[in-house]
Amino acid sequence: MRKALALFCICLPGALSAQDRPGLPPVGPGEVRPGLPDVNPRRFDADPRDNLQAAFSSFGAWYRGNNRPRILLFWNRQLSDETTTRYRDRTRGSEITVARPGAVASAYDQVSEQERTTGKTYSELHPDDDGEFETGFLSAFASAGADMIDRSALMRKVSTGHGQGDRSDQQFMESIALEQGIEYLVEVLPDYRASSKTGMMFTVKITHLPSSAVRAQFRSEGRPEAGPERLVARAGGFRRERDERLSSENVAEALAAETMRRFR
Repeated sequence: MRKALALFCICLPGALSAQDRPGLPPVGPGEVRPGLPDVNPRRFDADPRDNLQAAFSSFGAWYRGNNRPRILLFWNRQLSDETTTRYRDRTRGSEITVARPGAVASAYDQVSEQERTTGKTYSELHPDDDGEFETGFLSAFASAGADMIDRSALMRKVSTGHGQGDRSDQQFMESIALEQGIEYLVEVLPDYRASSKTGMMFTVKITHLPSSAVRAQFRSEGRPEAGPERLVARAGGFRRERDERLSSENVAEALAAETMRRFR
């Protein structure tokens, strides 16, 4: 038995070294032998970012063709019909008690202040979520070549020309800011949504400020395109599946691309 196995191992390299069978024509690059079936081509998997890049490119062309309009982003803030900021008096306090052997001491700290009731953030998102979504959204517009105006910076800039009484009126300052050559206002209002694939629901509104015309308004989960198909072993056999790409960055980019497609 050992001799037969050794003989087979000696003969095998010689058999593998034969490249062509006698009597068959040679095969060139990219060709198949006559009379034999073609090899099935590899399945093409589109890059999930292709549609994103197409949206960014199309928006960039529109943006440059319209003389690079200034766009102001209201992220997690809504432009309401409230024209004056309202405040209310608020009193809050805390009591601290310290106990030691033979003695107990208590102290109460009370603070009275004014609380703004209008012009606040729209939704109480976790700071990490809010920051990641906003950063990804702005980065997508910046990569497409858009000049996005920051609300806070603009408000600070216009406040320098007004007295302290005016500066406390946030709605008034917003109205002044919107007159600083801003052509488009983009409002993005995020909400947590358990039934959504991304866990989020975004309401987006695009307003052309010179005409006060609403150019687009829609709601979206910001769901990015799934990854390429792959074969996965499941009960009953192999199945083609696609991985969800539900990171904060991908959700923000998908929402930005959807917003860009609404500009016209």
